[in-house]
Amino acid sequence: QAPLGWVRTAHLSEFTPSHAESARHGKNDWATPAVLRLVKHALDSGTNVVMLARRNEVPWQVNYARDLNGHVRGLERFAEHIRSFLPKGDRRRVTASTVHKYKGLEQKAVVVLDADQSCYPLIHQNWTFLRVFGDRLERIEEEERRLLYVALTRSSHSLVILSDSPERESCYLNEIRAHTRLEIGRAHRLNSSHTD
Repeated sequence: QAPLGWVRTAHLSEFTPSHAESARHGKNDWATPAVLRLVKHALDSGTNVVMLARRNEVPWQVNYARDLNGHVRGLERFAEHIRSFLPKGDRRRVTASTVHKYKGLEQKAVVVLDADQSCYPLIHQNWTFLRVFGDRLERIEEEERRLLYVALTRSSHSLVILSDSPERESCYLNEIRAHTRLEIGRAHRLNSSHTD
């Protein structure tokens, strides 16, 4: 029988980079070392990993290791940045995608990069103009809920749901906690070298 997988939440606000990580990535870039720890944990477990985001960008300050000559932008630029700190043999095992583009696909390990209120739900401030086309706020919110569901169900074994802080995480995560027996615990060891 295959071992059961696991789900964890992690918050950047609870992460403290080591001195070596701060020296390598800069004091204002906490996202790179935090995501690297999560990715390395998956790779060390023998699984490939995909990083998923709502938008084609990451929501944090990142001190990119190199310019990439402008050929790569957005989420793929962040993926290249993360891969640049990995051994060459592991780089091909790490991918990134928007949630929309990853519908119908699956990976053993998934890191959802932006499970924040500003992304799920992502409701445009001018949504009321869409009422002309029959849109209602309830229908828009339901679509947003479904999109997060897609993100959370792309993993076949391990899932990390990353947000800025407990206060800023998506309200949909509390709905999940209230309606399922699935225990979503904090990645309390994000401050160690691995997140067991």
